[in-house]
Amino acid sequence: VVIPGMHRDCEFMDKRFRALYSHCASSEKVSLTYNAYKEYEFKNMIIADISSNTVCILVEDGRIRGAVDACIGACGFIHGPLDLEMIRDIDTGKKSANECFSHAGISKIAHVDAKINNIKDEIIEKAVNGNDDAILAIDSLVMSVVMEIYGLYGASKKGIDAIILTGSGGVMQKPIDISGKIRQKVERIAPVYVMTDKSGAIGSSIIAYDIAVENKKNIMGIEVID
Repeated sequence: VVIPGMHRDCEFMDKRFRALYSHCASSEKVSLTYNAYKEYEFKNMIIADISSNTVCILVEDGRIRGAVDACIGACGFIHGPLDLEMIRDIDTGKKSANECFSHAGISKIAHVDAKINNIKDEIIEKAVNGNDDAILAIDSLVMSVVMEIYGLYGASKKGIDAIILTGSGGVMQKPIDISGKIRQKVERIAPVYVMTDKSGAIGSSIIAYDIAVENKKNIMGIEVID
């Protein structure tokens, strides 16, 4: 089974997202969205996947309608949107676009430049130990995610039944309650649920099962082609 990402040529997406963005999310986001849909059965929801990068997905009437990609919306621990300074660095040849993208997350605030696998843990450790920059980094992460969720809420044409958090940052409750900080800000929109950080892998397996065994012909608006 080959799972597509969300991009401009996807007819299942809201035409406004297709008009604005060439790319909205990877295939992993389709998988974790399906996991959320199968687990909670909400037809109108926002899923926030917060990890090395952050992508939020909008579901309406059980169909994926749009998403905000990591390079244009909220920050993750490593990746984030390219601001004016980074665009200038790219234009002058000081840095590549990928270098900027890979240093646009909250690691730049916490002043952590470690191996990719260690960045999140180092930021969290510094914050737990009272480092002001790391604490500001976590607060800024939460703010950017909340802004993105509210943005999708404003873009939705339906009432939102639930907000689902996933990803290593989205599910984190200890030693820093990132999920609780986000919940406090967005639960006025809809009830907040926290999934496992393995939701992408689980969703992929469910998609494969539903196509191969249950003979599903449509996955949240995405047509299954033999």
